[in-house]
Amino acid sequence: MLTLTPDFRYVPVLAESVPNEADGTLTRNPFTVTFRIRKNAAWSDGTPVTSADMVFTWKTIMDPDNAVAGRTGWDLIDRIETPDARTFTVVFTRPYAPWKDLFSPSGGATSQLLPKHVLEGKDFDTVWTRGRGMIGTGPFLIDSYSPRRRLVLVRNPRYWNRAASRGGPHIDRIVHVYLKDSTTQEVQFETGEVNMINPLDFGVRRRLAELPHVRVEHPPGVAWEQLSFNLSDPLMRDVNVRRAICYAIDRSELIRLSTRGETFPLDSFLVPQQQPYYTPAWKRYEPDPAKVEQALAASGYTRNADGVFEKDGRELTVELSTIAGNETRKQNLRLIAAQLERVGIRARIRIAADFFDTSGPLLTGRYQIGEFAFSATADPSSTGIFRSDQVPAQENGFAGQNTYFLRDPELDRLLDASDAQLDEGRRAELMRRIQERLADRAVLLPLYQFPEILAYPDNLHEVLVNPTQVSHYDQVQNWFFSGGRASR
Repeated sequence: MLTLTPDFRYVPVLAESVPNEADGTLTRNPFTVTFRIRKNAAWSDGTPVTSADMVFTWKTIMDPDNAVAGRTGWDLIDRIETPDARTFTVVFTRPYAPWKDLFSPSGGATSQLLPKHVLEGKDFDTVWTRGRGMIGTGPFLIDSYSPRRRLVLVRNPRYWNRAASRGGPHIDRIVHVYLKDSTTQEVQFETGEVNMINPLDFGVRRRLAELPHVRVEHPPGVAWEQLSFNLSDPLMRDVNVRRAICYAIDRSELIRLSTRGETFPLDSFLVPQQQPYYTPAWKRYEPDPAKVEQALAASGYTRNADGVFEKDGRELTVELSTIAGNETRKQNLRLIAAQLERVGIRARIRIAADFFDTSGPLLTGRYQIGEFAFSATADPSSTGIFRSDQVPAQENGFAGQNTYFLRDPELDRLLDASDAQLDEGRRAELMRRIQERLADRAVLLPLYQFPEILAYPDNLHEVLVNPTQVSHYDQVQNWFFSGGRASR
């Protein structure tokens, strides 16, 4: 229904407007939001988009037999009323401040409208998640799809929003190739095998900027790199161990050596653009060997003859994990391991190709400390990654994103109160308390805010780098090559 601009504003796409109190499309008691679907909005097979699609989407997400990324917010919907084919009113069980994220890319995979006429009566997990029979409302269609290898998109001849796209789409075909690591991305870009890359490696950005006829953009993004502590691990359950690790790590040194100073330490799981909610709660964790010693002494650790902390005759040894194929993260873990060793904490590194898989270390809790990134949304709600009922487990189909395995009733209360608070000032205070509590308990250590790096040939025009979840495909219908084709 909605999308996001690069400056975090919600604007309508399929909807005629963003629901608001002024025109009565948003009410507080009961809490409802009413959408009016644009008259000409249609699926790529020509079928009109209707309010029945919205009801079907909600029911599909809430069906426990379907594998979805999360149900936060959707579970607060009491019913969806459909007075006509183009109007629907979502009736919530209570006020829900992050409601816009349910209907925009900020909400992730579960914010996408589903076509009832295609999916009804079929196995959602088979049809939709494997790309078979998938249609959409955008300017391109899926021509072919090979999981983790290749996705081919072709121009949608029935694209309904031609007026807003200046007659586009102008490109006939887009081939999306899944490249396993940053080095492969860089090589294939340099040789012209691919025309656009979105690398996570800082070194790649610097090298690409030196190439002729190439544009490299890197505005501040919404992804925040972190060290995640697994609180289900026996060693990581000790808050003093977690605090000691946070005081041992020099994030400024890490950024200077690993990213060549291209970003800065981040002191929250929010990013500075998320004002007035951003609070630098992790500023307290400056490198301090004395505080490392103090924290570990509180849990009974002492130094042995080699200067290594130990307890009950066992040296304090931690495991640092991340995904294979990302050179920046590998470098980060090597530097972090050296920093930990410097203060008397042993460290080993584990690189796992299946780190993010359903059966991999992160979702199953088979890790101690992991490095990866989450993405901040335009709305500051963090319920989906911190509330106790979001811990991934067999019973919820591993649909939760609380990979910290954190269970904190007081934090749950604050998260729920924040989501229910419509007043911005009061909500900002609740978000401050949430950030302070997570920092005090050292559930994670934010490292830095990722820039949204995008490289493409300088004869590709109208590319809008959108650092939100909309991504660099925002306004893809307007892209065109001068000269008619890619060249460098």
